[in-house]
Amino acid sequence: MLRFLAATRFAIAGADLGATLERADLGEWRVPLATSVFARTGNVLRFGAPVRGCRAYIALGGGVDVPRRLGSRSTDLPGGYGGYDGRPLRAGDRLSLGWLAGVPGTTPLPDAADEVTVRVVLGPQDDHFAPETLGRFLASEWVVGLDSDRAGCRLTGPALEHAGPPEIESEGMVPGSVQVPPDGRPIVMLADGPTTGGYPKIATVVAGDVARLAQLVPGSGRVRFTVEG
Repeated sequence: MLRFLAATRFAIAGADLGATLERADLGEWRVPLATSVFARTGNVLRFGAPVRGCRAYIALGGGVDVPRRLGSRSTDLPGGYGGYDGRPLRAGDRLSLGWLAGVPGTTPLPDAADEVTVRVVLGPQDDHFAPETLGRFLASEWVVGLDSDRAGCRLTGPALEHAGPPEIESEGMVPGSVQVPPDGRPIVMLADGPTTGGYPKIATVVAGDVARLAQLVPGSGRVRFTVEG
């Protein structure tokens, strides 16, 4: 629940989590996605049962007024710094807003879905897997595991056998890198993922599709991979 202590505008993008705004003139009003909405002092924003997707984002007029760290006002939860004391928000927290220079809005995000097909580029260690394993990776439908989080989308499906050592020298990774640890269960790196890793990467999800993958609900979301180009 978010209570507005001053009049401002806000917008929500990403997953449809059943957001409603309680206003004296309209009662409980369903908030549309990717639309600038005016909230009066005392209005309450609530989220209900998820309709589609699992991650939503709120843009507040003027932005949240917290100190910049490394050029950003976002929070790094694993590192415990930035944002509001480097931690998740709790009941009773009060956020100050910055100066509103214009009408806030959101850049439309990919529609959330229960099943997606995302594009990949094979490698950089696809040679660590036999051709039949590469074929199995592309032909299978994968389920997003319950142990998935913002660091990694852990997939459940047929085990992917390594053709060589299951570990490599640690090297750089990017969001979308698909690591295959010794248990053969692929992990797609997401926004909070590490910058280095020591497991062979069978493929990399193209940048434009990572957000679609991140909206899949753990336990029920399903994904297939197709080679880009």
